[in-house]
Amino acid sequence: MYIPKANGKLRPLGIPCINDKILQTAIKLIIENECEKIFHNKSFAFRPNKSVQHALLSVQGMVGITWMIEGDIKAYFDSIDHKIMAQIIKERINPDRTLMGLFHKIFKAGYMEHNSFKHSILGIPQGGVISPILSNLYLTPFDEFIDLLKEKYCNEPISTQNPVYRKVEKRIVNLSDKLTR
Repeated sequence: MYIPKANGKLRPLGIPCINDKILQTAIKLIIENECEKIFHNKSFAFRPNKSVQHALLSVQGMVGITWMIEGDIKAYFDSIDHKIMAQIIKERINPDRTLMGLFHKIFKAGYMEHNSFKHSILGIPQGGVISPILSNLYLTPFDEFIDLLKEKYCNEPISTQNPVYRKVEKRIVNLSDKLTR
């Protein structure tokens, strides 16, 4: 099944059968508390008692920011590497063999397209009960890397502005002055 995106493209949506939903809900109940301890405190997506509004509130009072990172990961759910995801689960959650086997089955679940079954070699099912937790878990090492960058660059002296930018800025100010006269 595909659902429309804001840009007019279509996003694949996995609709797990009832048995898969029950299994994924059970796994979620087992790992959610542990994952909440692992997730970055500035990670707001798909988490209990957190939302986009909480993210906005966390940056509302920021002043004196010298840099910020913003991004959008194209086809994120579709691009998650199963081997990397499995390694993160093993390192961070340390599940028993049975639970790890269930994770592998979730990764390999596949999907139906035009009445034929397609095997999954990448990605996690969008629309799955467990998918939001897995997506946040997958991004946790990235969050930690960004923290290291922040730590490194917060102690650096503030650089001077780019001379090319200064020239453009002066032209804009001069043009603005002319237009307001």
